Amino acid sequence: MVEYLVVSVLTGAQPDVHKELEDVYKKTHNGSPDGLGAMLNERYRKGLPHIEAKPFERTRTKDSRVVLAELFTGAACPPCVGVDLACDAVLERCKPQDVALLVYHQHIPGPDPMALPQTDKRRKSCDVNGVPTYYLDGATKGPGGAGADQAARYFTTLTLAIERAMGEKPAAQVDLKATMTGSTIKVQAAASRITSKSPKLKLQVVLVEEQIRHSGPNGVRFHSMVVRRIAGPDGEGFAVPLAKGAKVGHAFDLAKIVAENRTSIDEFLSKPFSKSSDVKPSFTDGRRDDIDPKRLAVVAFLQDEDPVQGAAARPGFGVPLRRVLQTAYVKVQPAGKTTN
Repeated sequence: MVEYLVVSVLTGAQPDVHKELEDVYKKTHNGSPDGLGAMLNERYRKGLPHIEAKPFERTRTKDSRVVLAELFTGAACPPCVGVDLACDAVLERCKPQDVALLVYHQHIPGPDPMALPQTDKRRKSCDVNGVPTYYLDGATKGPGGAGADQAARYFTTLTLAIERAMGEKPAAQVDLKATMTGSTIKVQAAASRITSKSPKLKLQVVLVEEQIRHSGPNGVRFHSMVVRRIAGPDGEGFAVPLAKGAKVGHAFDLAKIVAENRTSIDEFLSKPFSKSSDVKPSFTDGRRDDIDPKRLAVVAFLQDEDPVQGAAARPGFGVPLRRVLQTAYVKVQPAGKTTN
């Protein structure tokens, strides 16, 4: 009975099954649920496919490119699992100062408690119609997906593309600092040494939670680098004057972000999920409103928002290319400590 419930929970069972497992577990553990989460975590990790993610080392200089990987995914998307796990392996192999990952969760094809209006807006602005879809420095490599058994193949593809991108010289310099006092994260971002002549450059500043535990319908239990907020007017970044560079100061108020996210989730749950049904959505493993202040990082990147049609974006499909000139990553630190 316990084994059946464990497998069900780890493969995205509905909330009533989670509750049933907790009740059964408590009966054999002196009425306490302590240890259940750790047991589920261990079982999940043991069941993951093995990916050989040897640490990648390179000599970094001031002109080293930080590759930006952007992934559009969903906790209810079975074909997203292979790419999700491959991106986790990339994080094991590469330092965040070499590869910065942003994961935008979507309500595709089902409800996802980490999806937000901003992540949906970003999806539309990037012309993403399905998940999984990922971009490396603004060039799309998807959509297309597969299960966990294909994670190693995706990892190899990503690794080769990332290491190739690392060899390209950045077209700008991006400096970034982030400190937290109370529930406020103060960010200072700057773009300089810009070689692009595009009139549509934007400095994007994104707050991410490094890991969130949620057992979604597709069975992925740990979700990395989840986008929690995008700065700038309407969450669309900050315009950069042509070739002049820019300095941006922004404050992420965690209390306000959590409250606004909670409101948007309440609204989402109050309406039918599809136009063809009156059934309201629900989450398999509960909501994920709260944000862990100890697991926060900020990613800033300078991007050309002018879509360029052509083979460089996605041969044969005409998907726009939005080139990323350079990226920076810092982990949020308490005020007085140096970010790295």
